[in-house]
Amino acid sequence: MAVRASSGFSYADLADFPDDHLRRELIGGELIVTPAPRTRHQDVVLFLATELTLYVRGHGGRTYAAPLDVVFSDDNVVEPDVLYLGADHLDRIGEKYVHGPPDLVVEVSSPSTRHLDVVAKRAVVRAVRGAGVLVRRPRGRADRGPPTR
Repeated sequence: MAVRASSGFSYADLADFPDDHLRRELIGGELIVTPAPRTRHQDVVLFLATELTLYVRGHGGRTYAAPLDVVFSDDNVVEPDVLYLGADHLDRIGEKYVHGPPDLVVEVSSPSTRHLDVVAKRAVVRAVRGAGVLVRRPRGRADRGPPTR
């Protein structure tokens, strides 16, 4: 479940938090905290990151899986589940974060974070630059194989 803590935060404030395995993001300066994802979520993230990495081998660029901050502005910092930067945008990669919009942002949505993933983060990404946003919902518990294409 995403918890909205308070507002008025910047990336400098975000960087001061301890590494406690909580996902902290800023949307319009509002601090949003979510717990570590479940295993099914991570299965889907790993599958999608692997597929994108295979694409990168033939086309160039870089793929990252969370945790990695994407700083759109000082008060808009998100941590996409998977992101892709094309070969012509590798200059956006810093030591601790990606500065500016990736070419593709992938969010694996869970019931507890659906509004955050589908509405709030998508709005930030699209407002900065119309980067592609893919929201993937994991299938039910009975399905343990890779997601279908």
